[in-house]
Amino acid sequence: MPKNLPPNPSMEYLRKEAKDLLEAHRRGDLSVLPILRNLRDLRGAPDDVVLKHPLTFQAAQLCLAIEYGFRDWDGLKTGVEGARADAAARPVRDVE
Repeated sequence: MPKNLPPNPSMEYLRKEAKDLLEAHRRGDLSVLPILRNLRDLRGAPDDVVLKHPLTFQAAQLCLAIEYGFRDWDGLKTGVEGARADAAARPVRDVE
């Protein structure tokens, strides 16, 4: 099941999330294993293989895009831009 984008998503936030994923992988953080298994080469791979896999920033971005239900980083970017445009088009409600 894809992860939901945060409210008012930004590409800056998502790039930081990809950087954090890359750093966690380099530290050997086991919490990254399910996300990294989004990569075709790592599906079904044992934990030690996933942790030793040479991960690039672009691969971390791809993992996140897939985690959010998109085919690739460009698709995620398009989705974020669409979500931001939708939010901007919504009327602001007065709160009394």
